[in-house]
Amino acid sequence: MTDGTEPATPAQVKVTIEVSGHGAQVGRVLDAVRAAVAELDGAPAPHAVSVEGSWWTPDRANALARRLRPSALHALRIIAASAPTVQVAAVQREMRRAGFSMTPGALSSIGFAVRALGSPAPFLRDNRQGVYRMDPVVAMALLPAVEVEQERRRALGSSA
Repeated sequence: MTDGTEPATPAQVKVTIEVSGHGAQVGRVLDAVRAAVAELDGAPAPHAVSVEGSWWTPDRANALARRLRPSALHALRIIAASAPTVQVAAVQREMRRAGFSMTPGALSSIGFAVRALGSPAPFLRDNRQGVYRMDPVVAMALLPAVEVEQERRRALGSSA
């Protein structure tokens, strides 16, 4: 400024939130928080938000979701809604696969889609601790795309 005063800068706010519950419940809370923060910052709607620095833009997340079989789409939603970690057994329970291992076939379309898109893996399986790990930034990008795709398929009346 020419009058020697510094331009006003917005106040920095730090908020720590701890949420617990089932994957879907936590996902809805995180969606609401993301929407509120976006609104305060004057950002676009949450489904259009791309997290700065993330490979996973909304278009890329949508492309991944559209390539997945129903079982893989369901698993990805559970993992993303529970990020940063979720027990493999919890995913199996939510998918009604308790007592069965997550066979390569159940989630194979994720691997095929990742290779086809040339994308980074959206999550890792930590066999030693029995958990899936997903960066919360990746989850914020993927969860809306997965939910939109699931709704699109429901509207079509199929799981295509």
